[in-house]
Amino acid sequence: MEDAHTYSYEDVLTQFAVEPDVGLAEGQVKNSQAKYGPNELPAEEGKSLFQLVIEQFDDLLVKILLLAAIISFVLAWFEEGEKTITAFVEPFVILLILIANAIVGVWQSNQLISLTSES
Repeated sequence: MEDAHTYSYEDVLTQFAVEPDVGLAEGQVKNSQAKYGPNELPAEEGKSLFQLVIEQFDDLLVKILLLAAIISFVLAWFEEGEKTITAFVEPFVILLILIANAIVGVWQSNQLISLTSES
């Protein structure tokens, strides 16, 4: 039955030998399910937590901030004079912000996924 959407209501009832008040007989349903499979959409594959975290770092601004943190760390490491903890504060703050951003992004993705799966 090609282009089934073009058939009229009566033609579809005739084609499948269906009574409009009763619907398909149990045998017809089982035959159709055996031939075509269940009448349901395939479930979407979920993403792992690791994939969700990696997606949070796949943004140009995040990559720029990550590069800035690396450069700041390298400059603090090779800084002349006494190496103090204060030299490493800036790269650690940038990294903490990026980690917080990733946590919030993953949490929002999970919230969105759970909202769409409920409806």
